[in-house]
Amino acid sequence: MTEAQFASGFWNRRGRVSLIAGPAPKAYFLPIDIDIVTTHQVAGMGEGINRLMNSKSILIVEDEATVAEVIRQMLANTGYAVSAAVTNIPAALEEIARQRPDMVLMDIKIEGPVDGIAGAELMQKRASLPVIFLTAYGDAETLEKAKQVNPYGCLVKPFSEYELRCTLEIAFQWHSQAELLKKRERELESTYVQLASMLEAMKDKESDLEAKNAQLLQVAQELQDTDLRYERLVRAARGFIFTVPLENGHPQGSIHYPGSEDVTGYSKAEYEADDTLWYRMIHAEDREKVLAYVNRVIQGLSPPPIEHRILHKDGTLHWLRNMSIPHYDAERRLIAYDGLIVDITEIKKVETQRDRWLEELKRSNQDLEQFSYAVSHDLQEPLRMVASYVQLLQRRYQGKLDADADEFIRFAQDGAVRMQQLIGDLLHYSRLGRNALTIAPVRAQSLVDLALVNLKASVEASGATIACEPLPEVMADSRLLMLMFQNLIGNAIKFHGKAAPNVRISAKSESQVSTVSPAPDGGARTAAAVWQFSIQDNGIGIAPQFSERIFLIFQRLHTLDEYPGSGIGLTICKKIVERHGGRIWVESQPGRGSTFHFTLPRQPPNKAGA
Repeated sequence: MTEAQFASGFWNRRGRVSLIAGPAPKAYFLPIDIDIVTTHQVAGMGEGINRLMNSKSILIVEDEATVAEVIRQMLANTGYAVSAAVTNIPAALEEIARQRPDMVLMDIKIEGPVDGIAGAELMQKRASLPVIFLTAYGDAETLEKAKQVNPYGCLVKPFSEYELRCTLEIAFQWHSQAELLKKRERELESTYVQLASMLEAMKDKESDLEAKNAQLLQVAQELQDTDLRYERLVRAARGFIFTVPLENGHPQGSIHYPGSEDVTGYSKAEYEADDTLWYRMIHAEDREKVLAYVNRVIQGLSPPPIEHRILHKDGTLHWLRNMSIPHYDAERRLIAYDGLIVDITEIKKVETQRDRWLEELKRSNQDLEQFSYAVSHDLQEPLRMVASYVQLLQRRYQGKLDADADEFIRFAQDGAVRMQQLIGDLLHYSRLGRNALTIAPVRAQSLVDLALVNLKASVEASGATIACEPLPEVMADSRLLMLMFQNLIGNAIKFHGKAAPNVRISAKSESQVSTVSPAPDGGARTAAAVWQFSIQDNGIGIAPQFSERIFLIFQRLHTLDEYPGSGIGLTICKKIVERHGGRIWVESQPGRGSTFHFTLPRQPPNKAGA
């Protein structure tokens, strides 16, 4: 074989080269798995390839115009369409994006910023296009570089039209098979995912069935014990259940279940033997109420439970709670009513005792308030006389006696002044519970402004800074609420540290989640929306263990020399806020200031508490 008739080979993706016997073919590097392919086999690949060939377009990437024109003519002679012929990789990429050819014939060593090998990588990434390299060099180094991008073939220049056609047909055939394989792989993968999903769903259903089986077994077990448990519970609650059958809306006797004898003294047999027994045992004063209740049940209503008295078989009086509900058949006809009766005699005794104690407590509180008022009021006059005489002694004998006498007189005067303040505060505190509340809409901001006017001297003397956020309109007694702000702001100014007082007043709307204070009738107020006010300062703070004690009357945490006062201001605040249906508390740490919070209901308190 001459040099002009060198052997050409097909390079498959395993890197194996197979020889083609034929008249002077060039080297073909094609991605197929064959051992020996003869020229007759290549030529006889069938009419399918010919039809495929005539519908394919090919992009030529060749920087030598003459060579490009020769290739174009060869392609035309073999029936292939040429989409374009470009001279560099960027132009080729633009052409691919514009027309999307079916195959690329590209020179490996194309001129420009990107060579043929790098260009083939870009084309495969962007468009998955098959590429056949063209090269004038058949050396091992060039072939090794070409293999890095897995081309569909490689033709060594110069090559014949026959060689070009064979290479293209095999490349298209392989590409078609590769695309078909990819499609099959995607279909198989989708099928696998569906099968896996179905298997998982079957497992889930199996697990659900097992869980439901277990639940049914558990329910069956519970149903077996329900009757016994229910009977034990009813007996423990000192009660029983009964059923009254109805015919045309009229009771037809009654059926009593275990427990009736414990509550009423009469047995089940006695009830069934006497249809009127249930009525005759009811206390005479309660019979009308019970009959009205029964009539409502017979009408198909479900009235709330009632409480009534009966005479036990032994002659004692018992209290019962009676709850009855109508019972219908499948056609919604009233056929009976079922009931539950519970003996609440002991509960009634406790309630009676509680009401008696509450009444005594209310009377005791009233007596205490009257006593406090009388004591504080009656002590005003003798104390005023003592204070006057002590002042007279001080004016007349100041400096005329020895130093001890002067100090004793000063002590007596200070004691008299302090006693006057204590009695005045006690009188004011006792009046808080005696005077009626005057509840009306009032702007909290105006009450703070008025309190600051009263505290003007303290504010100026201490250099205090008072910041007040916008405050809402509330339903309250304006006189008492102003006193509340005055006491809390005054305390914030009084108990300051080395720095000047800095006080901040704010309010926010909140929903109460628990009972805040007892109602005036001794019950509990229903939780409701409230306004929460806060007075924050930068003062000396309070240790947490004293957060409750400071609201008790006459309780002080500091000496009179440190901070003056009677120790009743916060007690008055607590009394005011509780009369409005709110609560008060403090959050504080020593040396870190204090924040006093208090709440006011958005709806006014019951007038009974006024």
